Amino acid sequence: MDKQAVAGRMLHPGARAKGSDESAVYRLFDDTGRLLYVGLSTNPMNRWAAHAEQHAWWPDVANFTVAWYGARVEAAAEEKRAIREESPLRNTHSTGRHGAVTGAGVRARNEAQRNLLVRKAPEAVGAPAE
Repeated sequence: MDKQAVAGRMLHPGARAKGSDESAVYRLFDDTGRLLYVGLSTNPMNRWAAHAEQHAWWPDVANFTVAWYGARVEAAAEEKRAIREESPLRNTHSTGRHGAVTGAGVRARNEAQRNLLVRKAPEAVGAPAE
């Protein structure tokens, strides 16, 4: 299967009706079954499109589960519990890793990776050799 393909089964596909408080908690897994991410949305498919644009880890997603809750507050409690107890690899909210992969943390990590590449193969990044 193409690594960027998403597979799974949704019991209630698509978005909820406008004004509905129903919300979904979704879990994203890699091809080995490792839990990558737990999220909350009223429209998981739209949220996944945003993940695909924003996160370098998105191509690792191979499978998913979606569970619907009658109220957003219920779904939010489940999402928080799942992040805390199931330790998804890519979640940062509600974890001690929050600042490490957002904003300045991402820029710092990217700069460190670039510096490593410059040292290993300067011509690959258009930098002069040291």
